[in-house]
Amino acid sequence: MERGGERDDVVGAVLALAFGAWLLLVGALRSGNPYPGLGTLVLAIAAYTAGRLVGPRGAGRLGRLVALTVVGVEVAAVAATYAGDRDPDVTMVMGYDNADAAWLVQAAAAAALVVALAHGRSRRTPWLVLIGVVAIGVGVRTTVASAAAAGGVLLCALAVAAGRPRRAGPWVAAALLLVTLVVAATAAVSAPQLGSGLREQAASLLSERRVALWTDAGTIIAHNPVMGVGPGRFREVSRTAHDPDTPYAHSLLLEQAAESGLPGAVLLGALLAWGVLRVRRVVSRAALPAAVAVASWLAFGLTSAVDYVAQFPIVAATAALVLGTATGAALRDR
Repeated sequence: MERGGERDDVVGAVLALAFGAWLLLVGALRSGNPYPGLGTLVLAIAAYTAGRLVGPRGAGRLGRLVALTVVGVEVAAVAATYAGDRDPDVTMVMGYDNADAAWLVQAAAAAALVVALAHGRSRRTPWLVLIGVVAIGVGVRTTVASAAAAGGVLLCALAVAAGRPRRAGPWVAAALLLVTLVVAATAAVSAPQLGSGLREQAASLLSERRVALWTDAGTIIAHNPVMGVGPGRFREVSRTAHDPDTPYAHSLLLEQAAESGLPGAVLLGALLAWGVLRVRRVVSRAALPAAVAVASWLAFGLTSAVDYVAQFPIVAATAALVLGTATGAALRDR
């Protein structure tokens, strides 16, 4: 194992510990409930570690397992849809279509990872077909944004199959820039000072409820910039989140800033950025898995920036598993 890789893992561990400690502190001082967030964090760490430790021989097998398990569950859910007389409750694996879509995007990334680790076109073709089917399924069942994320993973997989990406630097820079722009846009929309005209324009592009939730989050942050209102308390304080259909802020970092203050959002943002930057150590030994990991983490960052898919632990855990497996694949050629 490279010493640089070990240092990167230490940095990630420090960020995760700092974020967890901050959640516990704010939860104690603000009478919030930090444990659901901590549970998701621990699960993601465990998934990343599992992928990291499987080593070169297990990376391909783990990728196959993730892809087949996730897609198998989704196929069962679709079959239940037609067997359930169009009951809306059986059309969703996790109770929310966009969360299902985000999970499927990570399944596509897992399949793309198998493509990256496979030798020979005959072994790659079935997985490319699988990725295409998953992307189409996401597009049919959910929003344009989620379909675009799945399409991005598909394009990444096609590039991987062609053996094009040799340097991850541009991929990393583009991924960070794109997610930063989306997060900045949500923060701008949430600002209480935003004019009514711009707010109406944003609502026409997104939805009135989403913009209202972001505005509530911005107002909470403006009044509680350091400690927030406490983990899990956004739905109590927000006027819009009292609706059972909109219990979350539909933006991971905005809700984190509202509940645990700007320090909590900064720590979480740094942890997400670390996930993208982590792949730079993989490039010299496994450029193609690195490209897949960037695409996977980019899809997770984009969907969690505009929706509450990160509230479903399995989505974050699957993304972390793909990242860890791709990082572990760097040892394949040693």
